[in-house]
Amino acid sequence: MASEMKDFHAVISEEVLPELNADHIIVFPSNGYWDSAENREAEKLFDSPLWKSMPAVKNGHVYQVDRTHWQSGAIYANMKKIDDLLNIFTK
Repeated sequence: MASEMKDFHAVISEEVLPELNADHIIVFPSNGYWDSAENREAEKLFDSPLWKSMPAVKNGHVYQVDRTHWQSGAIYANMKKIDDLLNIFTK
């Protein structure tokens, strides 16, 4: 799926989850921060059987990041994304 993406991120429905065969997944909330009230419904996805059946989830390779720079293509935001990735993958 990632190799065919035209945009820098994708919003997908829960029904598409079984099609993901990702080794690692980076997720960020669409609004606010992870602890914001508007994200309570979205967090329910993490308890769904479809989500839990994915290889990246089973292997603990899901990373929640801050949306403020992940939803931007600005140079500074891209540098922050690289910092996030370095922190995630060099632990």
